[in-house]
Amino acid sequence: MSATVTIVRKSEQDIKMRDFNVRIDDQESHTIQFGQSTEFTVEPGHHELKATNGVYHTLESFDIAEGETIQFEGINKQKVGLLSVLTVAISGTMMYRPILRKLDTSQG
Repeated sequence: MSATVTIVRKSEQDIKMRDFNVRIDDQESHTIQFGQSTEFTVEPGHHELKATNGVYHTLESFDIAEGETIQFEGINKQKVGLLSVLTVAISGTMMYRPILRKLDTSQG
């Protein structure tokens, strides 16, 4: 049997541009644009969800049971701070980092 992991990209905190690449364990990487989602089928057990924007990376470990569905939200969030402001002023490019948040899909 298997389980399902869904990653959605819809947060208002997202910069709403640039690629957001996700991969579980050694499966093929999926690219999510803002407003999209992607789904992975995995075996029950322990897994690692990795996200990258090509420069910065993040990792979220999780356990999943047979038949279970887990949902994560992926966010490309603008970095704050002096270095980020200087980068925008000098090069016109924005520094941003990928964030993964496990969503509570329980009903009740």
